[in-house]
Amino acid sequence: MAVRASLACFPSDPALHAACGMPWGVAITPFSATDERGFPPATGTEGHLLPRCQSCFAYFNLLCPLDRWSWNCAICGAENDLSADAAARYARDGGHDPPEMRSAFVDLLLPVEEGEAAAAAAPTPVYVAAIDLSCKILQFLRKLYMFGASITFWLRLGELHSLILQLCSFIIRCSDSIGFLGGSRVGS
Repeated sequence: MAVRASLACFPSDPALHAACGMPWGVAITPFSATDERGFPPATGTEGHLLPRCQSCFAYFNLLCPLDRWSWNCAICGAENDLSADAAARYARDGGHDPPEMRSAFVDLLLPVEEGEAAAAAAPTPVYVAAIDLSCKILQFLRKLYMFGASITFWLRLGELHSLILQLCSFIIRCSDSIGFLGGSRVGS
């Protein structure tokens, strides 16, 4: 995954960000074959040795500040202890750094635990959402939306009611933008 930041160091609070006057942002390319420098991912088989944050469960990575016996999580900032084995693993000795210390883009193999093998072999469910944009369904959605809007004042059904109204409104706006049911097309 390529991660490109607009700044090398991020402001620690909103006031500092406003004072610096620089645009702040991160561009993330999740399925990129290379990292932000154009290199393929570093690989390794020691995924089970990778420390995790005790607070947010994020994995240790290249962006985490490292001390001799502890490291700070890059996500939540919590200080985490390193075991003696991990401290020896992350001692900077030049060319023998583990993959997670060489690149922010790392593929590590994790050992499969019992039970996970059976779960991995089971078929993964696939969820598909389809919206019929035929005229009859759009007329129904318009009526459902109008009915829902008319009972909103008298009856509150909570988040489900709001979600249904938002979904109907979204579909109706989409149909109007492409010209279904006499809606005006954009640019025509």
